[in-house]
Amino acid sequence: MRVLVLAAHPDDEVLGAGATIVKLSHTGHEIKIVTFTDGVSARGESVGRQSSLQRSAQILGAKASRAYGFPDNRMDSVPLLDIIKVIECEIEEWNPSIILTHSRQCLNVDHRRVFEATLVATRMSHAKIMSYEILSSSEWNYGSPFNPNCYVDVTGYESFKISAMRDAYEDELRGKFHPRNLDTMLDQMRVNGAACCVAYAERFEVIKEVL
Repeated sequence: MRVLVLAAHPDDEVLGAGATIVKLSHTGHEIKIVTFTDGVSARGESVGRQSSLQRSAQILGAKASRAYGFPDNRMDSVPLLDIIKVIECEIEEWNPSIILTHSRQCLNVDHRRVFEATLVATRMSHAKIMSYEILSSSEWNYGSPFNPNCYVDVTGYESFKISAMRDAYEDELRGKFHPRNLDTMLDQMRVNGAACCVAYAERFEVIKEVL
């Protein structure tokens, strides 16, 4: 089975579904990670993250990755059709059974834009569409909470998520009492796990499923 992971920025794939990607990879699934912006140019940084994405994909066990060059934190300035066409091409090329994408509840405009484009691009697809949450984006969209209806038991895979964030995206980590902290990430997986009676879990919202 093939899985396509759509992430607005390099590091979203780890924050949103890192342990799930590892579990799927280790159980025989082929994973491709697609990112849409460099994730840093909006902050005035000029160094891209292609090598970081490749390192992340290696740690998570993804078979392939691809990075596009849409404007960082300005994807709403791009015609939605341009993003849709990219996703449609990726679906045609990879032929996924599962697509992991952003949530409509995210505060970040790029996240929401990728979600909107995913909905249109998959209108005739039979792939299962699942949204993931992003620490420091989903929980800060006050009044529009993330609504999970699916939990993935990632017990035994949680350390890969932590390693990918630490080794590939160390510059995105923050100090104590911040969502993007390694301890916070582990705590979130523990809380998610407690909600479904396992040690560690990641949670998703199933958007579409064809049975």
